[in-house]
Amino acid sequence: MPAAAASPPPSPGVHLGHVFNFLGLLIVALAIWFRPSPEPPALQCPAPPEPQYQAPQAPTPPPPPPTPPPPPPPPSVIDDIDIGAIEKTQQGAESPATSTTATVATTDEDLSDKFSVVIYCFSRPHNIFPLAWHYLQSPKVDIVFIRWAGPTPAPLGGPDLTWNGTTIGDGKIRIIRPQNPPDIGERWAPIEGMRTEYVLNTDDDTLYPLQMIHKLFAYAKKFPGRIVGPHVRSVDEKGYTMIIRKEYCIVLTSFCFMPHSAFGLYTEKIHPKLKEFVSENVNCEDIIMNAIMSTYADKAPLYVELPVEIGPLPEAQRFVSPALHARGNHMEKRHECVNIVRELMGDNAFKCTGEMGV
Repeated sequence: MPAAAASPPPSPGVHLGHVFNFLGLLIVALAIWFRPSPEPPALQCPAPPEPQYQAPQAPTPPPPPPTPPPPPPPPSVIDDIDIGAIEKTQQGAESPATSTTATVATTDEDLSDKFSVVIYCFSRPHNIFPLAWHYLQSPKVDIVFIRWAGPTPAPLGGPDLTWNGTTIGDGKIRIIRPQNPPDIGERWAPIEGMRTEYVLNTDDDTLYPLQMIHKLFAYAKKFPGRIVGPHVRSVDEKGYTMIIRKEYCIVLTSFCFMPHSAFGLYTEKIHPKLKEFVSENVNCEDIIMNAIMSTYADKAPLYVELPVEIGPLPEAQRFVSPALHARGNHMEKRHECVNIVRELMGDNAFKCTGEMGV
């Protein structure tokens, strides 16, 4: 068999396949080199929160001022008198009798801290104006009643009082005209239109500063149903006496507080013989009032100490003028009155006590 022809030797030149491989690699390299760099991711900032509307708040109020301490109670009873014992005795006592003819006028106004004034006028018309004006300066006074009992005609006046061209009262003055002739026993006749239970009874020659009056009023409220005043008398085996040893039995009604219900009690309970004695002698109505309150209301009087001095009202001293007690037989008639009271109402008609408010 003939031998195969030998392959020609490779050409010493560049192989075409190698060229194409090189060009492909070059293109790939260039593509990689010139490829754009990827952009960095954008920073994501959180969106700001949407504003929310808030209603304006009221400013915080300042703290309230500290509560003031309560006012001090009325002064306690001095010496060997125990104010707690008085209250205990008072709680065990019967309620003061009331009268259907001595009622307090109905009102929606709070009158628990107010009192009425009854000025008993006998022979001093010139005192009415300054007395009424003085009492009306107190915020605790409701109405001033002027109970006229003098021999001269009662002064003119409605809800106000006119004196020398000046009008006072602001609707808070009432003039009570008496029967004819006047009877001192009318002093305790119930008063129509009185709106308070507490009454300041005073004569037309007596004037105390308002501070002292308010002190007396505080005791009248603390010990209701009692006759409360700064002038006291007593009784002994002979009758009426001005000598006070350990106890007293009578508070003079020329200046004192008492409940309005006492007026009706006096009118209902007074014995006809005593009523006649008062009318004939123009005397003793205060002694009988104390006996009636002791007997029927079971209430002893209460002495409250007030300074003897008039205080900031020295002009009040000029009001003092001859009075009923200046008559020659004044003490004699009061002795007689006490003994008649004991005869008609019993030996224990007067409730005596040693209590004293200061």
